[in-house]
Order: sequence, then C-alpha cells, then structure tokens
Amino acid sequence: MILPLGFARVDGSLYRSGYPANKSLDYISTLGLKSMVSLINPAENRSDLKQYCKKNNITLLEADIGVNKEPFLSMKADVVASVIDHLEDSSNLPCLLFCSNGKLRTSCMVGW
Repeated sequence: MILPLGFARVDGSLYRSGYPANKSLDYISTLGLKSMVSLINPAENRSDLKQYCKKNNITLLEADIGVNKEPFLSMKADVVASVIDHLEDSSNLPCLLFCSNGKLRTSCMVGW
C-alpha cells in the first residue's frame, strides 16, 4: 500500500496529507475515515475522489480557504472557522485534511 504524499497522523483521529492519489486510496481505506476536508478550490477536486468518497460513505467537505500571500491576500476567516467546526464535531472523525501538496494550507489549518 502507498501512503499519500506528506501523510502524517496529527492526533488519534485526524490525519493530514497532500491530495490523495488513486494509488494511495487502498491505504486511505484502512483509516476508517468518516470525512475528508479539501482545502483547495472545489473545481480542482477530481471526480474520481468524489466518487471514492461517495462509494465509501465519506463526507467530502470542500473548503477553499484561500492562501496567505503578501501583500494583501489572507485565508478566508469564515471558511477556516467552518473547517474548525467540522473537525471539532466528533461525528466527522476520523478525518483526512489535505491540500494540493500537504504543506502550506494544510500546515496552517493544523496549526490553528
């Protein structure tokens, strides 16, 4: 089985990674996920991932939080708050939090 790029356990029921590739879905299936949170533009979420989630009864929260970029761009506070609310609800756990590469957006959310 192949782990997703940048995969790590944040705590007992929260995981993080880069965008889940098809070849990592077998491994992801072993996690017993109830939800996934995508931190990228929803248009960038592939249909095969959406189908995987639907087939496996995994809620896919598409939360385009934006990016922090100088001088004037910052993450969307209301979307960040909705992700935090999602993660605080134990009925959504275990959960995989991901962005395109598992570094910038995911790291910022894990830090919150």
